[in-house]
This record gives sequence, C-alpha cells and structure tokens, in this order.
Amino acid sequence: MTTFKHTPEEARELVAKALESGDYTQGNGFLCREDRYCCLGIACEMFIKHEAGGLTKTGGLTKRGDSYLKEVQQYGLEGDPVFSSAFLPSNVMAWLDFKYRDGTWDKSMKVAGTRSTSSMAATNDAGVSFANIAVLFRNPPKGLLT
Repeated sequence: MTTFKHTPEEARELVAKALESGDYTQGNGFLCREDRYCCLGIACEMFIKHEAGGLTKTGGLTKRGDSYLKEVQQYGLEGDPVFSSAFLPSNVMAWLDFKYRDGTWDKSMKVAGTRSTSSMAATNDAGVSFANIAVLFRNPPKGLLT
C-alpha cells in the first residue's frame, strides 16, 4: 500500500480549495487541454504539487478519430508507458480514495440544477461550476469512495 503525505480527506480538501481558487479555467473532455482543466485534471495537478513524485505530466498531440488535438496533457505513473488524457492514474485515485478512475458514484443525481450525472467527470463535462464540484469533493456522494 502506498503511503501519502496527506490523508484522503486532506487530499480532497486540497482539490476543493484549488477548484475554488480561480487559478484554473474549466474545460471538458480531457484532464487538461490548452490550459483548460477538468476537475480531475486539477486533482492530478494537486497530486504533483503536494505529493512530490510518482506522477508524470506530458503534452503534445493526441489522436482522436482521424484527427489530432493539440496541447492535450496526459498524466501517468512515473516509468509507466500508459498515460491518460481523460481518467485518473491509479495513484491519484488512491490518494483521493476514489473507487473509479472517472469518479463514479452509486446513483445518478442532479448537481446544481443540471441534468443528472453519476461521476465527477460527467458533472464537470455537464458544465457544473468548479465551486459546485468542490462541494462534492468535500461531501462525497455515496459510492464515490472505496
């Protein structure tokens, strides 16, 4: 089992504060693309900033279908050839105590008046504000955590 500098509760609070800070521009579909972040991309950034190691961030072109998307950031475990531009690496999942790589919880629910969603990624991509997503990091829906 990996030992972290922060408990999962502290880690989720670090992410919630970053979401509320105004330092990040919200994007969707990717952890980070052209300096626009999904809430899960901010979780990766906070892991890099506060846990000092174990996660690598790369950039460049990412292929989607027949075209390439520029400036898509990918995150992965140091030394691991598999990186993701859409889902949490396993060490960030463990740090947050999340059960699934996209932050899925048990039952679909409306967050801040939007359509029903059942994951952090879908909530972000539905356009729910970072401030409202921060509430979910502080008060995790049933089934989000291990």
